[in-house]
Amino acid sequence: MKDYIERRAIEVGEYIIKTKATVREAAKKFGISKSTVHKDLTDRLLKIDPVLAKSVHKVLDKNKAERHIRGGMATRMKYLKKYALLCIRRIAADTAHTKRRSVMTCTVTAFRHLFAILFSRLTATAFQVFFS
Repeated sequence: MKDYIERRAIEVGEYIIKTKATVREAAKKFGISKSTVHKDLTDRLLKIDPVLAKSVHKVLDKNKAERHIRGGMATRMKYLKKYALLCIRRIAADTAHTKRRSVMTCTVTAFRHLFAILFSRLTATAFQVFFS
């Protein structure tokens, strides 16, 4: 095995343990494909450093067990975003029509009101996901 591949596998493994990152997050961080990260962590790392590989395997198993929860949260946030934008458009259009203001002015006002409502109801983590 080439030297740089071994170094990369160890670096990715240490990163996953340190940050509890998913394979996708690690791939993005290191600029390599998810397949390469997975191969590095499951096959190559086992040959290079079995102790590190075992620790990484625990994190990957935990991530795999939580995957369905993260997917559900992402879907929920997707529809909350869509609903929020729809509400903003409707409020802005109604306000612009009744108060004879520009739709842009009303959109900003509607967004501020909706933002205040959402901020009071969402947890910090969900709020961060909502606006990412």
